[in-house]
Amino acid sequence: MKIKVNVQPSLIFRRLSSALFIMFALHAFFINTLQAANITVNTALDEVNGNTSSIANLIATPGGAGISLREAIIASNNTAGADVIFFNAALNGVPIILTRVGNDADATNGDLDINDNLTITGNGSSNTFIQGAADAAFTGSIGDKVIGINQDGTHMGLTVSITGVTIRYGKNTIPFNDPTFAYTGAGVDIFLTGVGNNISFSDCVISNNKHTTAYGGGVNIDSGISGLPGDIPINTASRGTVTFTNCTISNNEALMWGGGMNLFSDIHNVTLTNCTIQNNTTLGTGGLGGNGGGINIRHTYGGTVTITGGSVSNNTGIAYGGGLCILLMQTTNISGTTISGNTVKNNPGFSDFAIGGGIYQSSSLTTTLTNVTISGNHADLGTGAGGGGIFADTGPINITGGSITGNTAREGGGVCIEDANINLTNLSIGTNTAAVNGGGLLIRSTATGTTTLDGITLNSNIADSDNNGSGDGGGIYRAAGTLNLNNTITVGSTGLGNTAVNGGGIANIGGNLSKTTGLLTVAANNAKNNGGGYYITGGAINLQKTIIINNTANSDNSGGGEGGGIYNAGGSLTLNFNRIALNTANANTSSNAMRFVSGTITNIQNNWWGTNSPATVINGTAAFTPYLQLLHTPASNAICQNTSTGLTASFVLNSASTNVLANIDRLIGLPIIFNNATPAGSNISGAQATIQANGQATATFNAGATGGIGGADAVVDGFASHATITVQTIPIVTLDPLSQSICPGAPVTFISAATGNPTPSAQWQVSVNNGMSFNDIMSATMSSLMFNVATADNGKQYHVVYTNICGNDISANAILTVYPVENPNFAYNNPAYCHVGIEDPLPIIYGTPGGIFSATAGLTINTSNGQIDVSASTIGGPYTITYNTNGPCPKTATYAVSIVNCIPTATLTDAITIDNGTPGVADPNDRIKLTATINNAQTADYNALQMVLNNDPKVTFVAGSFKSTPVAVNDVYATTLNTLLTVPVGTGVLLNDFDDNIPGLSVTAFSAMSTQGGTVSVNANGSFTYNPMTGFTGNDTFTYTITDSDLQTNSATVKIHVQ
Repeated sequence: MKIKVNVQPSLIFRRLSSALFIMFALHAFFINTLQAANITVNTALDEVNGNTSSIANLIATPGGAGISLREAIIASNNTAGADVIFFNAALNGVPIILTRVGNDADATNGDLDINDNLTITGNGSSNTFIQGAADAAFTGSIGDKVIGINQDGTHMGLTVSITGVTIRYGKNTIPFNDPTFAYTGAGVDIFLTGVGNNISFSDCVISNNKHTTAYGGGVNIDSGISGLPGDIPINTASRGTVTFTNCTISNNEALMWGGGMNLFSDIHNVTLTNCTIQNNTTLGTGGLGGNGGGINIRHTYGGTVTITGGSVSNNTGIAYGGGLCILLMQTTNISGTTISGNTVKNNPGFSDFAIGGGIYQSSSLTTTLTNVTISGNHADLGTGAGGGGIFADTGPINITGGSITGNTAREGGGVCIEDANINLTNLSIGTNTAAVNGGGLLIRSTATGTTTLDGITLNSNIADSDNNGSGDGGGIYRAAGTLNLNNTITVGSTGLGNTAVNGGGIANIGGNLSKTTGLLTVAANNAKNNGGGYYITGGAINLQKTIIINNTANSDNSGGGEGGGIYNAGGSLTLNFNRIALNTANANTSSNAMRFVSGTITNIQNNWWGTNSPATVINGTAAFTPYLQLLHTPASNAICQNTSTGLTASFVLNSASTNVLANIDRLIGLPIIFNNATPAGSNISGAQATIQANGQATATFNAGATGGIGGADAVVDGFASHATITVQTIPIVTLDPLSQSICPGAPVTFISAATGNPTPSAQWQVSVNNGMSFNDIMSATMSSLMFNVATADNGKQYHVVYTNICGNDISANAILTVYPVENPNFAYNNPAYCHVGIEDPLPIIYGTPGGIFSATAGLTINTSNGQIDVSASTIGGPYTITYNTNGPCPKTATYAVSIVNCIPTATLTDAITIDNGTPGVADPNDRIKLTATINNAQTADYNALQMVLNNDPKVTFVAGSFKSTPVAVNDVYATTLNTLLTVPVGTGVLLNDFDDNIPGLSVTAFSAMSTQGGTVSVNANGSFTYNPMTGFTGNDTFTYTITDSDLQTNSATVKIHVQ
């Protein structure tokens, strides 16, 4: 007898009357007298023509075709003990097709009813096939399940093991609520009565079965009371355990619940280990429910369902639970299982709900998921669709480890929590999408539900996946209920942020939230509109030491987005010691960190807003002071070039200069970059990469050679705090004083210049020992040195020493040369010179030689040596000749010279002067003096000429008989370069020669080559030609000799000026 226990239990007996109790008792006595046995099935025919009263009798009398599976099971039912059924290898691949139509509980017709302890050992699921019809189209179906265990409920405490078989093509068409209860299950139906039942399936495939009227497409498991003596009352103890190991339950279908498996009624345990539940379906047509496309779990009074490993995938359910639907009252433990690709659909006309794409949970006892992967499940259809991965309705549920990813739903893409008490621990919830709210997690509980998150990561979830502009809370959407955040909670991270219309990370519509321990990080989330990180319109929010960074409002740049980190429009805020930085509000940068529209500010002090100027990133009336700040200070504000000083970046003091080290947990360990060292050439070394436990980070600033106001930045969260450092420079001489030569008594100025910071002082020094040592010059502290030079200063060396705090530099040495005093005195031998003559006089320089001569116009003079070119000068004067010493200290003197016309004349006095003996008498040994006066002679020697002859007593001077020597007078001519000079007789050399014996003068000799290489030819009459040497210019001379009629001779010089 099988008793079905519903939510309101009632006893319903299968094919049982009081008269049968006696028969069951006698039958039990009969079979108990037999011994357990083994039997091998050797025909695939579904026949009963052997002796099935016992296994031994069946073996002895098998019938015409051999032993069928149905005969073996009937014989086993009639044989006491744990029997074993084997299959002949000849049946490998040959399906055993059930063909006996009927509805009984003893295996005669319809399903194979197992009513005693039995082990069925197939030859492997790919060899042994037990079918309820000929094929997947259910040709020749028996209209019943394939295998039924304890179908009439009278066989308590059974031990049944089925291994290595495939059970398929069962199609149960028995009407729902048929009084025989045969309508349950299409592949396998198990009814547990009494206690101690142990039913197991291993390495089996239960596939392609179909229930057209009720539930349990692949497997149905019930438990209840038998009504027989010895049975226990309902709801008092477990009926036993059903175990599935390494089994595949696939492609099954049920009209109602449990497309793959339906676990029903009273108290029992079900264990699945490494099983695959896939591609099963519930239809839920005709206004009926279709819960649990893969597995429907609905125990009435308890028991434990354990699923370990394996997978529940690609199943489809109606209304509740595409993969699993967990209802009523049992403990459910799922560990290491993958729940993926399942879909829950709505049932138009019956319910618009489609909740729990992977799992729907509403058991009053605890459901525990450990290291379960829930991915790619869907709950999209219907206005009530929600919980793409899990829909937690009312019961307690604990989820630890594992992941919930890639699920989709109308609301709550990953998890939707209604009124359940749920604990999510060490779980990753990512890449889930919701068309409306709660891309990762939706909490819409009433005040009775409590959600606790512990060690949760929510990344890359999306609300408003249909982009219709409605969908908040990309990571979490919370409408009500209690939310506890324990330990580390991460909502978004770089490159993996969550996205929504409002509240990219979290949308808090109602309910209080307090996060005062552990770490909450809301990072890199995006809101198309407001609240990139946090969107708050209700509830009291208390956040202590959390991190809200890199979130963006108005991420699609559609306009209107505010509150990159936090948007508050109605909530009550308490924010302390939080890190709220690097957030962006594209529509209003003044709300990059927070936009406060309305609500209550309880306390938002001592937060790090990513800047030392929070007013620039907080928009709205919100008192945020004091706030945390990044102070960056150098050990020394001014250092010398090429030296170093320490840098300290610190969060220790807030804006009110209060030490807050004890509470800046979220800033300890933050990356920090020391950079932008200036001036050029400066650098940073030894920089700590993170904020240390003391709230600080240090580095060393190394100044380069360049000076100026510079420093370095300490950058945390993109904010640069600048430490100003003046790099002072050692003096560098940029202008050396120049050596100078100065006249005595004149002023001298040495000029120098130097750079340096601070401006260096100057000290001039002098050396009197050729630079071997220097001494300071009193009061010479300017960049220039000026004084009047004395002769004693000659040879001294001067330099300047520049000094500041960084060192000194010394200019090059400047040597002072003091010129000697110059003397311009000079003179010529005569004050006048003949215009015609060979003498070009040179001056006598009595003073400083090497000067320059100059003369007034008309006088031709050599400027370098002062020689007068008399023939080239103009007759006249006196001319002033000036001599300039032309040295560094020049002086001048003058001398007057005239040029005169000197045509010589001679006067001979022929009187005889007796100068010895008797006056007037020529005595022996007397001398006779003849005086000849030559006027205008060319040299002074002609001015007084005496001719003295010894008196010869034998000589008698006769008056008028004395004959003079002829006078040849020098001549001057001029010609041009490379030009033959031809001089006629009228202007020849004899023109100015004379003799007392005129006429009778003639040229009797001449030099054929001039002194400068010219050629000369002179005729006797005084005419001549002169051809200068090629290229010669200047004065050239040649000589000639004249002879008079007395054969007396004289010579003169001809000067020719070639120009």
